[in-house]
Amino acid sequence: MNLEFSPSVDNVMIWSNGTLEATLTVGRRKRLSIDLNKKLGNDDGHFQIGGKDFSKSGQFFQIRQYDGKYFLSGNLKKRDNWTNFDSEISLDRLLVIRDRELVFRRKRRDLPMPRRRIPPNQRGDNINIECNIL
Repeated sequence: MNLEFSPSVDNVMIWSNGTLEATLTVGRRKRLSIDLNKKLGNDDGHFQIGGKDFSKSGQFFQIRQYDGKYFLSGNLKKRDNWTNFDSEISLDRLLVIRDRELVFRRKRRDLPMPRRRIPPNQRGDNINIECNIL
C-alpha cells in the first residue's frame, strides 16, 4: 500500500549532501531517509525529476511547507553560471511511502490522482452569452 508523502510525515529536513530525512507518523513512528541525488537533477536552474546530483550544483536547500504539502527549495546554478534563486519542487511529485519506507515514485500510477476534468456542458453551470462584435 502506498501512502502520500506529505500527510504521512513530519520533521522533514534536507542535508547539504542531498539526503532527505522525515519521520513517518502513520502507525508506529519511524525515522526515514533517502538520497534525492539518485533521481533529482538540475536542468538549467530548475529541479529535474529523473536527473541526478542536484545538490552538487546548488546551495541553500531547505524544506518549505504550504497548505500541508512539503516542497524542496534552493538555489540552483544555470548553464550560464548565474544562480536561479528559489527553485522549488513538490516532494509529493517525487516521493511515496511504500511498506513503511521512503521511495521514489516508480510509475505514473504512483502519482496522485489528477482531478477529473468535467466537460463544461456537464458542470451544471451552463451560461449562454450572446454578443455582437463590431
